[in-house]
Amino acid sequence: MIQVERSETDSLNFKKLLRGRIGAFPASLNTGYGLLQSEFTQEEIDQLTYTPQMRPSYQPTTFHLLISKLTPDAESIMSAFNKGLTKLRKSGDYEKFLKQSRNGFYEVSD
Repeated sequence: MIQVERSETDSLNFKKLLRGRIGAFPASLNTGYGLLQSEFTQEEIDQLTYTPQMRPSYQPTTFHLLISKLTPDAESIMSAFNKGLTKLRKSGDYEKFLKQSRNGFYEVSD
C-alpha cells in the first residue's frame, strides 16, 4: 500500500527521505540534483538515488528559454540560441553538460 504525505517543498521531501520518514517522491532529475547540490552535503547526497525507469513515464526533462517580447531582437536571440543548442546536442556536449550539472560540477552563486 502507498501512503501519500504532502510537503510544501522538494527540499523538505529530501530531508524526509534522509530521515526515513518517506520512502520516495517524484521530482525532476535535473532540478532534484540542483537542489541537492545547493542545500545538502555530499554525505547526504550519497545516501540517495533515483529510479531511471520511472523518469520517461513520469516527466520528460525539458528546458525552455524565455525572452520578453519587449527585448530588442528577441527573434534573432532565440534563433542564435536554438542554433547553438542544436550544435551542442549534435556534438554530445549537451548530455555531457547535463551529467556534469547532476554531479555538482557547476556551482550555484548567489
